[in-house]
Amino acid sequence: MKTTGQVRDILTDRKTGKLVLSLVIDTTSAELEEITDETVLDVTLTKHREKRSRDANAFAWVLIHKLAAKLHEPPEDIYRAMIRQLGGVSEIVSARKDAVPKLVEGWSRNGLGWFAEVIELPAKPYNNVVLYYGSSVYDSEQMGRLIEAIVQECKAQHIDTATPAERALLLEEWGGRTK
Repeated sequence: MKTTGQVRDILTDRKTGKLVLSLVIDTTSAELEEITDETVLDVTLTKHREKRSRDANAFAWVLIHKLAAKLHEPPEDIYRAMIRQLGGVSEIVSARKDAVPKLVEGWSRNGLGWFAEVIELPAKPYNNVVLYYGSSVYDSEQMGRLIEAIVQECKAQHIDTATPAERALLLEEWGGRTK
């Protein structure tokens, strides 16, 4: 189950010294029926961010296609290049050398922007692999950075983009930054 919520209280258990976190969550008690006092949970707490809008995604792809036409490159290559330079949208993992092809293939099945770069480590039995996440999982801040990078590249290539007012309205719709 995945939900949103807020921390109500943080206490310290006197017996164990561990923290006791009290949450107010946006779910119903019916969704929690199978959880008992004895249930061990995997817990991940992250700061909530609004998801990006579909309009922002469409705008990004319009600009990517304009760049592709101007540069005579496939749009997919431009999209991946933009993701690569973005920062904060990848993980580095180590994998046995014989397992790397299967890892890369499986990762790329997630979508067009999900790609990997292998970092060869000749003296080791493993390689490092940079796994890039596609924009389908970006939050509004990440998508805002991606769009700004695409807009800047379009400007460098003298390609018309939306007017500053149009872009500001689009980015404001989902909490992104404007420049």
